[in-house]
Amino acid sequence: METQTRLFPSKNQLGPRTDGPTLQFTENGSFKITVFSDFHLAEDEEKDTKTQQVMDTILLKEDPQLVVLNGDLISGEAVQENTNTSAKIDQILEPLVSRGIPWASTHGNHDSEIYLDPVQIFRREKQYGGSLTRKMVSEPVAGVTNYYLLVYPNGEGSGNGDGNGNGQEEGEAPAMVLWFFDSRGGHWPRSRSNTEESVNRANWVDDSVINWFTSTSKDLNTKYNRTLPSLAFFHIPVSEMLNYQTHHDPLPSPSSGINDERVNQQGYGGGFDFDNQDSAFMRALAETEGLIATFSGHDHGNDWCMKWTLSNSNSNSNPNPNPNPNPNPNLNPDSEPSITLCYDRHTGYGGYGSWDRGGRQILLQTSSTGVQSTGLDPGDQGQGRIPDARTWVRLEDGTITGEMNLSSSGGGTGPGVFASTSGSGSCVVAVGGGGGEGVGTSRLGA
Repeated sequence: METQTRLFPSKNQLGPRTDGPTLQFTENGSFKITVFSDFHLAEDEEKDTKTQQVMDTILLKEDPQLVVLNGDLISGEAVQENTNTSAKIDQILEPLVSRGIPWASTHGNHDSEIYLDPVQIFRREKQYGGSLTRKMVSEPVAGVTNYYLLVYPNGEGSGNGDGNGNGQEEGEAPAMVLWFFDSRGGHWPRSRSNTEESVNRANWVDDSVINWFTSTSKDLNTKYNRTLPSLAFFHIPVSEMLNYQTHHDPLPSPSSGINDERVNQQGYGGGFDFDNQDSAFMRALAETEGLIATFSGHDHGNDWCMKWTLSNSNSNSNPNPNPNPNPNPNLNPDSEPSITLCYDRHTGYGGYGSWDRGGRQILLQTSSTGVQSTGLDPGDQGQGRIPDARTWVRLEDGTITGEMNLSSSGGGTGPGVFASTSGSGSCVVAVGGGGGEGVGTSRLGA
């Protein structure tokens, strides 16, 4: 296993930092991300310790260059007025800080409750030098963790900037973009609601964030004169995943994971009736050229992926609805522009369910031809291809499940900007397995 050169001191030491480490592909053209999700700390000390052990085991096996903490860091309903939530954040971060691995976070619906303010979570996290988490949308109702990070070719890049053209955005062209969104949910903290009562927070990505995302994505592509490949991370899945699950019973094989509960999509539960609140967000995702895949947690009993093409979508997000599943007879459906929508894996021993704990892995590989000046496929012609992208789930016992190629073509309604180097590129999705709740179980407010 290749040992990575870490980008900041590995001592467990607090200290503010204005930019954070630079993310870049390795000399061999790879970039690996480990995604942990649904920790649910603060329910039980023994469970919290076991959660930390899951992280330790997986990090030892995978040795990623970036860790994404994809929501529900803390079970807010378990937090009391005198709970030391800073200590819980420290506990989540210790396996990362001790190894010198940088990380980026999103917040989940359990990260905002009467006695748990997501702003305080963010402030505590930002006391560590390895935190790349940002807040780039200022609207108070938008949540906290809405931002992007740039990943550079090997040997390039100058820090992660502040999102305002300072630092990372200046100079060298990045190899790709990582987008992070706050899907909100839970309840407003008492300090911001001025009431002792629980006030529900909207559990979907806010319109102000969508506007920022669409304009910023276009600005980045214009700035660097190419379509930048990208990934997106948000805690609560979109309703297209429910649509897919509903119309595929059972989900297509071969088996690659678990599909043991109903998709609890944005806008559903948490005191709200679903009314397509996520349609604008899905439309923005679908129209983002270069978007390879999205990753969500929330539903502990699911860890499957699906291939989302506009022609097979039944959702209101489809900007070009067409009843013909393959409107272009000359276009192979497997090569049609698409986005892969993936679940993470339940990492924490807090929260519901008895499924084996684990974390999703993402490996991005640039061309093996030695083209390191751009880090991109030499034949991309400005489209920013990354020739190979794979994902799998690493379980706490060390085993690997659900290894698959990501979509054979990515980029919403634009040209295919992702090309898989092996296999057909069609999405492998999960069928039932594991333990815990049965298929179709609805679990509001997960």
